[in-house]
Amino acid sequence: MNIPSMKDIFSEKGLLSRSLPGFEYRPQQEILAERVMSCLVNGDGGVLLAEAPTGTGKTHALLVPSIFWSLENDKQVLFLTSGIPLQEQIVNRDLPDLCYCLGVEELPFGLIKGKQNYLCRLRGKEIGERELLSLMEPDLVNDLVAWMEKTETGDFSELALPPNHPVITSVSAASEICRGNGCPFRESCFLRRVVQQAQDWKIIVANYHLFFSYSASSGRGFPVPFDAILCDEAHRLTEAARSAATMGATAEDWARIMDFGRARVFPRMDWISDHDREKLVSLAEGAKRESERLFQLWRKEIRHGEIFTDEAGPPGSSGELLDQAEALLQAAGTPPERDGIDDREAGALFSQWRDGVDEISRYTGWCSRVDHYPQWAYWWDGKGVNSSPTFCGDLIREWFFPRPLDALVAVSATMAIGDDFSFWEQETGLDPTERLVLDSPFDLKEQMSIWVVDLGVPVTDESYDGLVARIAEQLCDDNSGSTLVLLSSIRLLRTVSERLRSKERPYRVLVQGELPRNELLRLFRHDLSSVLVGSVSFREGIDVPGEGLTQVIIDRIPFPHPSDPVLVTRRALEGERMFFGNILPRAKLLLKQAAGRLIRSKSDRGRVVILDGRVLSRGGWKITEALPKVGYRRVEVEMEQGDRPQESGGRKGKTKKA
Repeated sequence: MNIPSMKDIFSEKGLLSRSLPGFEYRPQQEILAERVMSCLVNGDGGVLLAEAPTGTGKTHALLVPSIFWSLENDKQVLFLTSGIPLQEQIVNRDLPDLCYCLGVEELPFGLIKGKQNYLCRLRGKEIGERELLSLMEPDLVNDLVAWMEKTETGDFSELALPPNHPVITSVSAASEICRGNGCPFRESCFLRRVVQQAQDWKIIVANYHLFFSYSASSGRGFPVPFDAILCDEAHRLTEAARSAATMGATAEDWARIMDFGRARVFPRMDWISDHDREKLVSLAEGAKRESERLFQLWRKEIRHGEIFTDEAGPPGSSGELLDQAEALLQAAGTPPERDGIDDREAGALFSQWRDGVDEISRYTGWCSRVDHYPQWAYWWDGKGVNSSPTFCGDLIREWFFPRPLDALVAVSATMAIGDDFSFWEQETGLDPTERLVLDSPFDLKEQMSIWVVDLGVPVTDESYDGLVARIAEQLCDDNSGSTLVLLSSIRLLRTVSERLRSKERPYRVLVQGELPRNELLRLFRHDLSSVLVGSVSFREGIDVPGEGLTQVIIDRIPFPHPSDPVLVTRRALEGERMFFGNILPRAKLLLKQAAGRLIRSKSDRGRVVILDGRVLSRGGWKITEALPKVGYRRVEVEMEQGDRPQESGGRKGKTKKA
C-alpha cells in the first residue's frame, strides 16, 4: 500500500481539501497528524502527549495515521474516547468519510459499547407485556416488542428512548439476569457477537470506562487485542480509571445477592439434597440479617460523608458478616460437570451468584477494614461504605501496558498548563517520550475577551447566590441572550434560573435537568438568542459556533469541594504542597475547559465572564497562564440593587465600580 505523507493529505491543496466537504486547512492539524504517524511508525512503545486546542481537528488527525498504519502493518488500533456521541460520530461518519476520500476500500472497524447499551435476548424474551406497560406507554410497548424481534444489533441507540429509561435497564445485557455461557441465547448474544467481530477490526472504538472496567474486573483485560492505543478526550482518562477502580457496598447489595440465591439459584441446584438446600437458605437469610444489622449500625453511628482513616474506621467489624458469606459458599460447594442445556443454565446461574457473593464480600471487607489508607480513600455516603484510589497512575500504567505496545498517543484540548504537562503526567502515571503543545487555529486576541468580575463577597457569604444571579441577569440582558451560564452548584443553578425567569425576556431560558441533555443542546443551538444555565457537567461537550453563543459566564474558579474524600485523603499523603501540586492545577484545567466553550470557529466573537476577582488579584496562583492570551477587563460591582457591571480600561488599569 502506497502511503502518502500527512502533508499530502492535510495541506491546503491536499487530498482532504480536494475531496472532504467543509474541510479547512489548519497547520496545527497537519503537525499533529505527522507526529501521530511518526509515533506509530517508530513502533518502539513511544508515548506522545499532545494538547490540541478547539478547532484543530484532533479526531481526523488521529484517525488518518491510524488507517494507513493499521492496514500497512496488519495492526490493530484501540481508539479510546470519553463519550458515546463522539464514538458514534467516528464510526458512523468520520471513518466512512475518510476511507472514501483516501481511497481505502476495505477497513474493518467498529464500536464496542458497555453491556448496558445492548439488549439481553433472554430478558427480552422473559419480560411480559404487562411488566412493560408499567414502564412505558401502551403504543410504545408494541414498538419495543417489534424492535426486539427484528433488531440485528440489539443496540438501544436504535430506539427513541433516553439511555437511563427504566425499560432499557430492565432488558439490558448488564442486568443480573445474565447467565454467561449458560444462556440459551449465548450464540446469538448481541454483546458477544460484537466482541467476536471486533477480533478482526483494524480500528476498535470504545470508551475509557469500558476499557478500565474490563481491566479492573476480569483480570484478563480488554477482550479484543490491540497494538497501539490512541486516546482522544484524554483529560477524562484519570476520572474514568478512578471510577472503574472504586468499590462500594450497601445492605441492599447484600440483600439482592442473597435473595437472588434463594429465588433463582438454590431451587435449580438438583445435585444437592432438600436438607442441604434448606441449609443454604438458612445461611443466606443469616448473612442478609447480619448485613442489615451491620449497615444499620453504621447508619446510626456514622455521619453522612464521613471520611475514614487507619485510626478511625467504621465502628464494629464486618468479620462476622464475611465469615457467614464464606460459610455459605463452602456449603454451596461446586456443581458437577454435566452436559444438558438445563444443567449448563443452572451451572451458569450458580457461577453468577458465587461471583456476586465473592465480589460483595471483597468490597465490604476492603471498604470497612481501611487497610490501604491513605493510598486509598474510604468514606460513608449515607447508604454504604466506599473506597477509591487516591492516585491512579499505577493502575493506569498496569491497565494500558499489560504487554508492550507499539505506541500510545493521548490528545486533548486541556492537558497542559502553559507548556507544562507535569500535572497530567503525575495524575496518569504515564511517562511520555514526546510532548506537543499546539497553538489555537483561531485569532483569539481578535475574537474574544475575558472579563473578570470582582463580586466583593466570598462564596460562603449569604448574599453570594443572589449577587451572582443579579449579575448573570444583567450580563445576559446586555448580551441579548446567546449565553452559556456555568455554575458550581445545583443550589446556585436554581437561584440563577429563577432570577432569569422572574420576568418576561426577549430570550428563552433553558435549564439543566428540565430536559435531557441532548434535547437542551439541540434547543440551544436552534434558538440563537437562548440562554442555557448548567452546572459542571456542561463545561465540555458544548459545541455551538456562530451567533448562538457569544458569551460564557463562569461563577468562580472551579476548586473542588473541600470535603471530597479523595482529596481529603490525598492531603494526608501530600500535606501543604497539596494546594499548589494538585488542587490549583486541577482548577486551572477545569477553568480552561469551561472557557473553551466560546470560540468554536474562525467567525466566532464573544466574551468569557468569570465572576471571581481572584483570577487577577491572586497573582501567585497564575490562573491566567491556563487561559487564552487575550485582552482582560477587570470589573467591580456594588451590592446595591440595580447596578450594572461595566468593563474597565485594561487588564491592569484602574477599575470602575459598576
